[in-house]
Amino acid sequence: MIAEPGDTVGDRVADILVVDHHAQNRRLLVQQLRRLGEFEVREAATGDDAIAAARAARPDVIFIHVGVRPGTSGWAATRRIRQVDGGDAV
Repeated sequence: MIAEPGDTVGDRVADILVVDHHAQNRRLLVQQLRRLGEFEVREAATGDDAIAAARAARPDVIFIHVGVRPGTSGWAATRRIRQVDGGDAV
């Protein structure tokens, strides 16, 4: 299934988390997603921030730079996010 602008998950708009340690990369992707339509788009700069954000709001989609640094890598953050309740559906 491909998400379309304005798609809802139940009674809410799809929630997207963008994770990259390069602010300009995050900004570019966030701008493009917002142009596409009505998504709830949040950002994180580190793997640890991504884990915390996923626990707090359980995004539907995560775009994560696997080489994100410092701290927890994108690969490790993805593994930990998938272990969070409901994370296996991301």
